[in-house]
Amino acid sequence: LRNIRKSGNNTPFILFTGRGREEVVIQALNEGADFYLQKGGDPLPQFAELSHKVHQAIQKQQTERMLQESQEQLRTIVDSIQIGIAIIDPSTHRILSMNPKGLEMIGAPAGEVVDQVCHRHICPADAGSCPVTDLGQAVDLSERVLLDSRGRSVPILKSVVPAVIDGKDVLIESFLDISDQKRTEQEIRQQNERLIVISDMEREFAGLSSGEPVEEHAAKKLLAISGAVVTTFNVYDRAQQVLRPAAIEVAPGILKSLPDAFSK
Repeated sequence: LRNIRKSGNNTPFILFTGRGREEVVIQALNEGADFYLQKGGDPLPQFAELSHKVHQAIQKQQTERMLQESQEQLRTIVDSIQIGIAIIDPSTHRILSMNPKGLEMIGAPAGEVVDQVCHRHICPADAGSCPVTDLGQAVDLSERVLLDSRGRSVPILKSVVPAVIDGKDVLIESFLDISDQKRTEQEIRQQNERLIVISDMEREFAGLSSGEPVEEHAAKKLLAISGAVVTTFNVYDRAQQVLRPAAIEVAPGILKSLPDAFSK
């Protein structure tokens, strides 16, 4: 029986014997026997019980096979999904497991992440200040940061769900890298700031008298912005209706695209 089980053969095994010492029965059950029945007495109920045990053993094997297949399918899905997923022990805050995408986002192999305290990577909060277990906060599609292996902050969208796996309470944390989204939002904000500056300047230029120099007024306007550097761009002369170059000091980045804006 021991050799059969070691080979991976899980065929149901029922020990049905007329004479059996207690230690033999215990050893057989420890080695993988499903049930033990002792012969004796009225054969009719005895064989009825044996038949019941056979059906019970077969049903148990089928259930275990279905559970194993289900677990393998779930593991395949978790390993292939493009969202980081980690299983956390809520009592120790240690990472029990993490899928390949999560490891990729951190930039470290499983051996350097699993069994580490989650504060080190996916929840950079101080010990004793866990938003979920210590502060009682709900984390559902909340913007957080992840620390990669180089200590860099990666913006993520994160959710935490309590669950029970193998009879143990765990936290299932899922996190999505939103770095591209954040960069796009930053670019849009910067572009909007530039457009506001351009719009304000156009309104002021429109109100200038014909004898007031456009270059001087533009320079004073732009120098009001902190962090000046020397930049050259074209200024539209409304009186002459031509573009003329002017070298003035402007804030870095704010007016980077002004030459194109004025030329248009």
